[in-house]
Amino acid sequence: MELKGPGNRRRRLELVVVGTFVLLALAYSLTVPIWEAPDEPGHYDYIATLVSSGFRLPVQVLDQLTEAHQPPLHYALAAALAAPFDVGSQVGRPLPNPGFRYVGQGNDPNLALHGTAETFPFQGYSLAFHVARLVSVFAGAVTVLFTMRIASLLFPRRPWLMVTAGALVGLNPQFLFISGAINNDATVTMAATGTLLQALLVLRQPGATGRWWRLGIWMGLAVLAKPSGAVAALAAGIAIAALAHSRYSRRDLVRHLGRTLFAAITVCGWWFSRNQLLYGDLLGSRVFRQVFWMVQRRSPFILQDLHTMLFTQLRTFWGEFGWLTVVAPGWFHDSIEVLLVISVVSLVSTMLRGDRHWLTDFQKRGLALLGLALFTQQGFQLVMAVQFDPSHYQGRYLFPAIAPVSLFIGLGLQQFVGRRRCLLAPVLVGLAGCALFLCFGVIAPAYPMVPLPRWALFSLPRNTQADLGGQFRLLGQSIRELEHPHRLEVRLYWEAAARPDFDYSAFVHLTDVTGVLLSQDDHGPGADRGYPPTSWLVGDVVRDIHSLPLPEALLPGDYRLRVGLYNWQTGTRLPMYSPPGRELPEATLETPITIGAD
Repeated sequence: MELKGPGNRRRRLELVVVGTFVLLALAYSLTVPIWEAPDEPGHYDYIATLVSSGFRLPVQVLDQLTEAHQPPLHYALAAALAAPFDVGSQVGRPLPNPGFRYVGQGNDPNLALHGTAETFPFQGYSLAFHVARLVSVFAGAVTVLFTMRIASLLFPRRPWLMVTAGALVGLNPQFLFISGAINNDATVTMAATGTLLQALLVLRQPGATGRWWRLGIWMGLAVLAKPSGAVAALAAGIAIAALAHSRYSRRDLVRHLGRTLFAAITVCGWWFSRNQLLYGDLLGSRVFRQVFWMVQRRSPFILQDLHTMLFTQLRTFWGEFGWLTVVAPGWFHDSIEVLLVISVVSLVSTMLRGDRHWLTDFQKRGLALLGLALFTQQGFQLVMAVQFDPSHYQGRYLFPAIAPVSLFIGLGLQQFVGRRRCLLAPVLVGLAGCALFLCFGVIAPAYPMVPLPRWALFSLPRNTQADLGGQFRLLGQSIRELEHPHRLEVRLYWEAAARPDFDYSAFVHLTDVTGVLLSQDDHGPGADRGYPPTSWLVGDVVRDIHSLPLPEALLPGDYRLRVGLYNWQTGTRLPMYSPPGRELPEATLETPITIGAD
């Protein structure tokens, strides 16, 4: 049956925009290796602690850099979803990458080393990690939906504005990145946007008692998601109090606001009581400052710092990924800046002309509420910047106000195009294309993996059963004779049975049937790609290609291929057992081959 009417049309548009966001967010979530979003090790540890302790909250401890200071909403949701899986596996800890950009030994964007065990199809802790990331995907989808509802509520006759505002949230590459990671920014953004939506509903119909209760619930959830959620709650409270003061008696004002405050305290008040009991202050900030002393500002905040902060916010609001180690290309940021300039100039020119007759009183009050939310969120970030180092300049900290930002940008763009609303379609399509390109053309290549992914293991040749010193397994080998130049290509597939204790070299020898050496190739497996054996994780499978030149006078016939591993410093070979339990002589796997046969 065909859907008809403006309500059905709106739902179809919401489904398209939210569905597109979900697909893109899942793509980002699967593309970015685990641990490679800001603070993911700490966030995952919080979740693992909840699961292992029966949902007992972690406590801040001096000299332990954890996320225990964070309210538990995001982590409780993720722990509940991931609890059936191997969340607490001791294998599931990030192995520090010595070449990580911030440790001074390289320029690698990877915080951790990544191996076969982390790849699709996921198992163990990797599966638990990706399941936990789904909470952020859900929170991001709700944020996109609520943004569209806010635009539809304020401008019900402008479906293009609803789509544009939702798309500016859902196609923002940085928002997609955060929404595909374990990060409570996604949840606080959802709760803050829900608070703003509910506040607008109260503005439109202040006599509906239930909406005051629901506003308080959303305010409490925002605070319980992250301390910065209190900013959205504060903005909503100020705007609603101003409205109520102008329209109600003092008695009615107290009654309505009392409902909201009671609901908010019921949801999050216990968190402040717990902090007071544990740390001696409502926010737990005293212990937090002692634990994170290294990120506190050591020099005065000057005008140059403000300029740096605003520039960093702008770029990281749209496109700097990983631990700010993967940056979108310059043309992307230039395009976003052009879009912002067009939108801002259009809005300012409209205001200067006094052309506000198209706004109703409700729309004016609603836009004032959204503007206040954006202003207070930026003010909060400025306060944090004055106290802490430049890591607090990141644009994702403005995401609780992403709905107002996107609505104002969309409104400015619509004012610019006037009645030619169809001109917005190329902008949105271009933004979707950028989101796809940044995922697969920028982020994915920034995290190359030498170990084979799990899905590739099904097609491996499994024609050997060799164990080498309890550290390696030779899963299989493939041999090809190549004509130009005439050589033998041997592909070995090694698996780490344990963490290798040395960067062993692999040897491949071609001999005749009497054992005379004809050609050889030696090198460390994976070393040519910057992944020597001591970097391998348990379960890693590495493809090791050896190219053996064949003598020109080599006659067609039967030969032998000999393979093994040895310590290149001492020449000692790793003992080889094949099948397990039978030690091979000379620690060598010998395979008969035929060369030159048609």
